[in-house]
Amino acid sequence: MVREAELAFQIRLAKLRSFSETQAGTEIAVMGAKGAVEIIFKGPQNVEAAQAEYVEKFANPFPAAMRGFVDDIIQPSSTCARICCDLEVLASKKVHRPWRKHANIPFFNTKNENLKKDR
Repeated sequence: MVREAELAFQIRLAKLRSFSETQAGTEIAVMGAKGAVEIIFKGPQNVEAAQAEYVEKFANPFPAAMRGFVDDIIQPSSTCARICCDLEVLASKKVHRPWRKHANIPFFNTKNENLKKDR
């Protein structure tokens, strides 16, 4: 029953957008803890404690998940099963895009005399 509910949720999610998942021990940050501590805390006395505080507050996947940047945090033990489930769902995903007559239309025509007068 739980597997079916999870699969139904994944199907609904796949119809809206692609999957954005991460593992529990992943570090999600713009820069490493050492460089960020030097900028944020401006040379603290205890660098190791400041780095640990930075990793705890910012460089883990939980703040990213709370803000919606990551859809789900998965445990490393269930990675293989989760990837198989996601690929199964995405195999039938169809992206609907409107038909276009031309793939790429130039922004303006440089041969147009009206454009040359404005310059």
